[in-house]
Amino acid sequence: MTAPPGHVVRDGGYALAGPRPPMVRTGHRWSQVGLPDGLTSVVVALHGFRAATTTEALDANAFGVCSGTPYLVTLDHPGGSAVYVSLIVLTGDRVDPAVLRDSVTASVAGDRATVRLPDGERIEVVLGAQVTYARYPADGAPVRWPADDAAATGYK
Repeated sequence: MTAPPGHVVRDGGYALAGPRPPMVRTGHRWSQVGLPDGLTSVVVALHGFRAATTTEALDANAFGVCSGTPYLVTLDHPGGSAVYVSLIVLTGDRVDPAVLRDSVTASVAGDRATVRLPDGERIEVVLGAQVTYARYPADGAPVRWPADDAAATGYK
C-alpha cells in the first residue's frame, strides 16, 4: 500500500448477516463474526496491522437485517510504501482465531511477503512492477501466477 504518513489502513473480512445480531469476538490482532448456523468470518493480522475490530449494522445488508464484518486496522501508516498481510477465513467449521494467529506466520522482505501454513504449505507474493504469486503445497505441484507457461499460451 502506498499512502501519505499517518493514514488509516483497513482490511475487512467477509460480512455476515441474518435476522439476529451476529456473535462477535475480538482478541489480540484478530476478530471473528459468527452466525448461529456456524458460518464464521475471521480476520487475523499477520504483518503490519496493529488492531482488530468489527463493525455491526442494521438494515445495511441484503442477506439479513443484522450484519457484522470483522476487520483489521492500523492508524499509523509510515508514509510511502508498506506491506500489510492478513489472513481472511470464511468457514462453516469451528475455528479458533488465536490458534490461527499462532500457527500461520508471515514474513516480509522488501516487496516480498511469505506466508507459511501449519501443514507446511508456503505462499509467496511479490509486489512491484511485476506482481507474482506462487503457492507451494506441502505435497503437490506448485501453482504460479503468472503461469510459467504464460509466454507459450499467450496469456499474461
